[in-house]
Amino acid sequence: MGSMMKKAAVREIKGSFGRYFAILAIIALGVGFFSGVRITTPAMVHTVDSFMREHELYDFRILSSAGWSAEDAETFSNENDVRCSEAAYSLDAIYNYKNGKENVLRTHSITTDLNTLDIVEGRLPQAPDECVVDADMNKVPDIGTEVTLSAENDDKTAESLRYRTFKVVGKAYSPYYVNFERGTTSIGNGSVTGFLYIRPEAFAMDRYTEIYTTMRYTPTITRTTSTKDGTAGRL
Repeated sequence: MGSMMKKAAVREIKGSFGRYFAILAIIALGVGFFSGVRITTPAMVHTVDSFMREHELYDFRILSSAGWSAEDAETFSNENDVRCSEAAYSLDAIYNYKNGKENVLRTHSITTDLNTLDIVEGRLPQAPDECVVDADMNKVPDIGTEVTLSAENDDKTAESLRYRTFKVVGKAYSPYYVNFERGTTSIGNGSVTGFLYIRPEAFAMDRYTEIYTTMRYTPTITRTTSTKDGTAGRL
């Protein structure tokens, strides 16, 4: 009986091989698509997680309307649960580059231990009037060109920086920015085009605008013991 069924199946396949091959291809495509969907999410999560760990993405960004001092960052560092703490500057400003086109760039100070940059071209700034720009930005300025503060900035923004022009010396990715969108702002057209990193001494602010911290993580250890009455207990 089994032999007859096999012969009939082979005869059926030979008689309509085109239809059989089409069905087989559809099944293979479905299996391949399903396998791809199943593996994509873990692969993407692993890639992002590795990038963030390698470049020390912060756990908490602490803000204050009064600003922060270096001593404040040191105070946070002395907390038992804090692994690292670092103060930084940031502000939104309108810049001119690429044939006079104006864009809002979120300007950050370069940090040493947290949110470290992934330089994809060029180098980190060595002088206070040098900068690194967002490698994913549309019409990203070329290395060797300059970005200039626009006259559209208010006096407070202009006075927060010691220089009006910065030379582009590198292009980078930042763990601070993992989405395509760079955020919103209250100046310009309301949208942040990209980021700009400069040395801390290029800022003319009296106090830091934020403190980044990373925490110590102690794994929870569960131990099972046996009690006198034979039931299991957890410590």
